[in-house]
Amino acid sequence: MAGFGNKFRDWCNEAGLSHCTARGCRKAGAKMAAESGATAHQFMAIFGRPCARPRSSNANRTLLAEQAMHLLVPREKNKSGA
Repeated sequence: MAGFGNKFRDWCNEAGLSHCTARGCRKAGAKMAAESGATAHQFMAIFGRPCARPRSSNANRTLLAEQAMHLLVPREKNKSGA
């Protein structure tokens, strides 16, 4: 994969994006997939290796927190008091 990484570096430099890397794009993609709720098997299909999922644990925590925030807001009681 070093060949692709080197070529990607060349393309980024030509485009004036010296801060971009192939690894950074892969990492960003993994974070996006995790935040969208990708399963471990989906990660393996997209990124080609099972170790991509553990790296996304922070994204998973973010997603879980977003999904649970409504639990912190008390429900309004209906007018009958129930």
